Formats: sequence, C-alpha cells, structure tokens
Amino acid sequence: MTEGHEVSPRPDHDRYARVILEAVEAGQGVSQRALSQRIGAALGLTNVLVRQLVRKGWIRIARVEPNRVAYLLTPAGIAAKARMTQAYFASTVRIYGVTRQGVLEPFG
Repeated sequence: MTEGHEVSPRPDHDRYARVILEAVEAGQGVSQRALSQRIGAALGLTNVLVRQLVRKGWIRIARVEPNRVAYLLTPAGIAAKARMTQAYFASTVRIYGVTRQGVLEPFG
C-alpha cells in the first residue's frame, strides 16, 4: 500500500527526454556524462534514455571519431520536442492558475 503516495513507472522520463532533446538541438557536442549532469540523473539512466530516443527516431547518432559520437536531432525529434515543450507550458500555466485561485479564495 502506498498510503496516498503514487508511484509512477516513469517519474521524470518525459522531462529528461525534453531536456536531452533541447541539449542536442543546441548542438554543443554534448556527451552522455554532460547530459547526465544537466538532467540530474545517473549516467546509466541517461544512457537508457538516449537509446530510447534513438529507437523512437528522435535522435540520430553519428560517429565523429573512433571513440566519439555526435547526437543529431531528427525532424521527428524536433516535432516531439515541440509537443513536449507545449505540454510543459500548458501544465505550468494550469498550475499557476490553480495556485493563484487558491491564494485569492480566502480574500474573495
């Protein structure tokens, strides 16, 4: 029993994916270690997330040197990032509205 605490099978994967897509789109030659630090997740989880994004066709991997790769955002990745960003902003606006209403209720 979770006693009111919900356990999500993918707690922040969508947020992580959005941040990874943004970093790849910026084209700063990101490494998985840098991505890991940027999203605040373990390197192993970052590796899994990047592989999922590759499988979905949102990121393409190009070998730059024998031990270096570059991540490239695909057109499908650009569309996915746009959808995720739109959903994030809609969620933020909804939270703001609910919070604002909660603050104003005692005075109204």
